Order: sequence, then structure tokens, then C-alpha cells
Amino acid sequence: MVKTMEMTLEEQQSKLETVDAKANFGARGWILILIGWMCFYMSASAVNDSLNVTIPLFKSLYGWSDGSISRIATYSGWVGALLTLPAAMVMRKKGTRFVLLCSEAIMCFCVLMLGFITDVFVYALNFVMITFAGNCIGQLAFGALASHWFPRKKGAVMGWATVGCNLGSCTVVWLLAASFTLPSVHLYFVPYCLIPAAAFILTLLFIRDFPEEAGCYPDNDKHMTPEMARKIYEEGQAYVKTSPWTARKILALRQSWCIIFGLGIFQLCTMGIVSHIVPILSSRGFTDVLR
Repeated sequence: MVKTMEMTLEEQQSKLETVDAKANFGARGWILILIGWMCFYMSASAVNDSLNVTIPLFKSLYGWSDGSISRIATYSGWVGALLTLPAAMVMRKKGTRFVLLCSEAIMCFCVLMLGFITDVFVYALNFVMITFAGNCIGQLAFGALASHWFPRKKGAVMGWATVGCNLGSCTVVWLLAASFTLPSVHLYFVPYCLIPAAAFILTLLFIRDFPEEAGCYPDNDKHMTPEMARKIYEEGQAYVKTSPWTARKILALRQSWCIIFGLGIFQLCTMGIVSHIVPILSSRGFTDVLR
């Protein structure tokens, strides 16, 4: 009987490997990817690229200096990263969907509040929360949720979802610049905050922590049983415990530091330079070119 059950599991895994080659995500899976687009859109644009237009806006409205707003963005990155640690603990107790919903709600509210804030200290606190929500969405919650729904297709799902990062970088300046033509400053960020609001509604209505809770299958494959998904998870956890790759060993490798510095320089350029390129060019007299 045990042998028959083992053979059955092997046959199921064989079928699963054949199906896994197809990017068949299903309706709920594409909804999850759409949520990922919006989450990564906000994670990339609200924290970084939007500064290209918000810095000149707040400078013209309230007389805040470019340097003070830039420093707020820098310090908010550190604080937001530290706040992600307790968020990870909450995620283990309350679930991934709970943290994602909270992050989307925080992002929506704080982005909307940008049109009502007139004090630089309040702006700093608000931007810390935007950075925190962006970190939770982009670096913590969505990736874990994608691995729950697609344990063998997570790479493909994340590949589709992270398109939102590029969309955010190439469209947020136009979106906000168009929004700044609205009749009141209180309305300037309303169109922008509709993106995390839509992500929140879709997550609330259609997504659960695990696909079985929504009447779906892991990997959108009817051959993937909960037992098989659990076995994949347990095998991964067992490898983590027995893996020879400790943190000390990884940090001792020259290749690791090449990757760290290479990725760090890349992030420095994409986040540091690109997020401030418009204020920098404006300060050098290129205002007519940027219109």
C-alpha cells in the first residue's frame, strides 16, 4: 500500500512537471499578477521616481528646499527598511494577505495625504510610511504570496508582476504632471492613490493566503495536491537546515561581493540618480527642455 501511494505521488509529480512548462496561471492567477503590477508600480514610483515631480511641487507650494526633501527620502529609506522587520513577524502570525492588505491601505492613504500636508515634519512621517508600505509590498508580502499560489512557477509570476516597476518609472511623472493640473492641490494625488486602492479591493475580493482557500489549485494545476505543495515546502525547509551555504561562507566568496557591489551600483543609479534627475537638471537651467 505504501509503495502504491509512493508510485502515485511520483506519477503526479511527473504530470506536474509536464504541465509546469505552460504559463497557465488561470483567472485568479492573472488577477494576482495584476495586483503585482500595481504593487510594484507603487513600490518603485512612490518611493523613488515620483520625487522628480513632488520635489519641485512642494518647493513651489511651501518653499521647502530641494535638499531637505531629498534628505527626508534618504532617511525614510533606512527607517522603512527597519520597520519591515516587525512586519515580517506580523506576517508569520497574521498571514501574508493581511500584511499585503495593510500595506496597500497605508500606501493609498499616505499618497492621498500628500495633497493635504503643509508641514515638512508631517511630510517626513508620511514619507516614512510610504517607504515602509513600499518595502512591504515589493520586498516582503507579494513575493511570499506568489510562492504560496505558484510554488513551481513563482519565477514566471514574478517576471510578469515586476513589469510594474518599469511601468512606474516610465509613466509616474506623466501621471502626476497631468494630475497637477487639477483645480485643487487636495486633488493632485487622487488619481495616483487609485492604483493602491484598486490593488486593495482586488486582494480583498479575490486573493487568499493559499489558493485552496479560494477554491483554486497551487500552480493552477489540478494535479498539484495540497500534500504535494506541502512536500515541496518541507523539502525546501529541510534543505535550509542542512545546506552547507552559511552566511559566513557566502560572504567569504569573492563572487558574492562582486554581486553585492554590482547590484548596489545598479540600485544607486536607478534609485539615486533617476529619482532626482529632474530637480538636478532644473537647478542647472534645463527647465524649458523638461516641459
